[in-house]
Amino acid sequence: MMAGARLPNETHPRCNVASSAHVLWSVTIIALLNMLVAPQVSAWSQVELRSYVAVMGAVHRGKWTVAATRVREGLKSAPDSALLNNLAGAVFFYRGETGDAESAWLRVLAGAPDDSLAAYGLGLASLARGNLAEAETWAERAMENGNVAACLLMRAYASHLRGALRDPSVPLPDSLAQARLGLAAAIALRQGDHRRALDSAREALLIRDTGRYAESSGLLMTFDPRAPLHCSQEPMSDALVRPTDAPSADPEVLWRVLGLKPSRAALARMGINAAGAMGDTSGERSLRWLADAIEPPDRPDPSVYGSPDRAAVPLWTGSPGRRVVALTFDDGPRRGPTERILHILRQYDARATFFVVGRHAAANPDLVAQMAHSGMEIANHSFTHPNLTRLNHRAVQAELIRTSACIAHITGRVPRFFRPPGGRVNDRVLAVAGSAGLRACMWTVNAEYSEHIGPQSVVQHVLSQVRPGAVVLLHNGSSATLTALPEILAALKRRGYEFVTVSELAATGT
Repeated sequence: MMAGARLPNETHPRCNVASSAHVLWSVTIIALLNMLVAPQVSAWSQVELRSYVAVMGAVHRGKWTVAATRVREGLKSAPDSALLNNLAGAVFFYRGETGDAESAWLRVLAGAPDDSLAAYGLGLASLARGNLAEAETWAERAMENGNVAACLLMRAYASHLRGALRDPSVPLPDSLAQARLGLAAAIALRQGDHRRALDSAREALLIRDTGRYAESSGLLMTFDPRAPLHCSQEPMSDALVRPTDAPSADPEVLWRVLGLKPSRAALARMGINAAGAMGDTSGERSLRWLADAIEPPDRPDPSVYGSPDRAAVPLWTGSPGRRVVALTFDDGPRRGPTERILHILRQYDARATFFVVGRHAAANPDLVAQMAHSGMEIANHSFTHPNLTRLNHRAVQAELIRTSACIAHITGRVPRFFRPPGGRVNDRVLAVAGSAGLRACMWTVNAEYSEHIGPQSVVQHVLSQVRPGAVVLLHNGSSATLTALPEILAALKRRGYEFVTVSELAATGT
């Protein structure tokens, strides 16, 4: 397909990029402030700029339907605007409206045949449809006066997908080192060079614009010819505008928004395949946890997370026949409180169980590692701390698997227990958790309300309610609990209690 052709309004899988909107809005604000501080002759009319700001405002709020409406309204006043048509192409493409995106980019080329961004956009549309040779042609056309690095990558990626790229040493600039390594891993894997594939995938995973356990931002290369592109939901941190950018609505922003980069989940999966082929069980398992933490699977693998145990009933207490107690701490890890809790527990030679929130664990892997090294058990408290009973099956599974995978990747051990946030649980949640090898742990003593009153209230509540086999619920971050903890530990020791983890308590029976 070349300029002047018209394509049917087909779609590729919908991409959700609402969380990247704040970047685009910041670009607009900085551009407009620059215009006020240092007015220059603009290449665009006030109508175009007002429409641009309106669209970016809607995108900033995550209102992509509104953004599409605003850009269409702007095009009614300026139907031949290259700025608005290129913006429309990007908005429509991110909404999954490939045909409308192509129409917008074709309108740009009708009036400006040398517009490289429009040509590049049409290359993306070709990639989304699997028209790989056509995507290469568009990339070469866009390269004549566009972003050369972006065009080189699109051409190389399309060439790889159709099996024409055979040299793992892909000639891409250093600014695209992660993509170069990703392509090298994919080519080496296809050629059976598993050592090079594994090394390249691991090296590529070290280069990231987001957290270790999060997907990259923007348009992602999946290395799958059946669905070559995927839109990440992560913020586009690398698309922030620089003070040296043009003092107007900056078309370079769209180059960055539409730039390709490898999916971190796809990189990890390539590493899994390479490690498995080499018989590297440890490497395969570690990369599996990483991949699942980034992008949880549709079905948890029993060989990774343990056999499903849907029949397991929630654990409320242990056997009353032994003078043991399981102290548990919810909601961490939190920098500061977590280290203090660990220090106090070590002083009293006490083991405990930390029910961690996955996103906090992902942000503080060193604290999770400290917990494990201190002999504590680490359990699952969901990834974002939602009410699990209000989520569908897939969402509950994602909350639990992402957290278990994150914990396992940091500690080398898959958690066996989870605690539903707020204690909100039903049979469906228990069944989903069981399919991921998790058993619910509830509590015998809940100190949450006393934590809001003060340290002495926490001490009095716990010591008056505790009994042999009790599970005590405390919170990782409560100042009252931090102050009360030494007195609780000392008093329970005087009463002859032994401090055990939840798994140890469960082993005693109920």
